[in-house]
Amino acid sequence: MDFNELKKEMGKYFRLYISEFVKSPQDEEKLKLEGKQLIRCFLPDHEDKNPSMTVFEDRAYCFKDGTIDIFRAAHLLEGKPLNGKDFMSENVFYLADKLNIDLSSFNKDMSEEIAEKMRLRYFFWAFYVYIRQGLE
Repeated sequence: MDFNELKKEMGKYFRLYISEFVKSPQDEEKLKLEGKQLIRCFLPDHEDKNPSMTVFEDRAYCFKDGTIDIFRAAHLLEGKPLNGKDFMSENVFYLADKLNIDLSSFNKDMSEEIAEKMRLRYFFWAFYVYIRQGLE
């Protein structure tokens, strides 16, 4: 299993993971439905009165924070690292354990490569958000 396969596999559990963080029973019910759903933002620094976050099967889109995948959700909700040497142990394997995801076919030797890819990915994402906020 390579990184893209890992991300796709873990993305299947995105709605299950965020379900403990949603702020209303109505939003929790929407997460059980198929297809994209509009819910109140589940991030701790958002106080939505009306639904403003679009949730897909494997990610969400917040108008303030952009696209949120399962790894970024763990970072924003529980402070898990997005990159570096602790990314695999404290984010990927933490989520796998928490959600009972079998990673036995994942090549653990790829950890360094994946950590570097995630570091670059989130660096560019942070730069994009910084630029976008400066233009507003």
